[in-house]
Amino acid sequence: MAPPRRPGTAQSRAGSPSSSLPHRVLADPDQYPDEFKAWLPRFLGQNANLQVQPMQLPRPGPIHQIGIVGQPPFQNGWVNYGGSYEPALYSLTWGVVLLGGVVTGGTIGQTIFTLPKGYRPRYSQVYVTACSVSPPQNNFGGVSVNPDGTVVAAKGDNGFFAMSGISFRQFQ
Repeated sequence: MAPPRRPGTAQSRAGSPSSSLPHRVLADPDQYPDEFKAWLPRFLGQNANLQVQPMQLPRPGPIHQIGIVGQPPFQNGWVNYGGSYEPALYSLTWGVVLLGGVVTGGTIGQTIFTLPKGYRPRYSQVYVTACSVSPPQNNFGGVSVNPDGTVVAAKGDNGFFAMSGISFRQFQ
């Protein structure tokens, strides 16, 4: 016989507390942002009757690494910074294009790589980014992402040039 339900707690179909529901809903929670994983248990705790099937959740798109076979090549001398730093990449998740990685060695004011169609913004986008500067005074640079898909190191220094956190709406 199943134990009686305590007031104020929701039971799942399997009889376990609702706090384990996020783990069943998200078959692979590593695919989701930390903010979402932190929000979901709070939301489900307040909405015990909510039923979500894994197939109802949007799946993040694949991550494309720049410079490998079948992906856009680096241009103008840019390469991955290497070591423990994230390689240059792009991804499409829920209609938002995400860029990431740290590059080095290229020419400032020139294209780092070109995004393929379907991953480009409608309008030119400008972002502030971390970079090395000689002499070390101001460690900020600028990245522009253009409707033709070019990702340009607009300002800064090429010792290292970060693209992590750049995001924009996808334009078809």
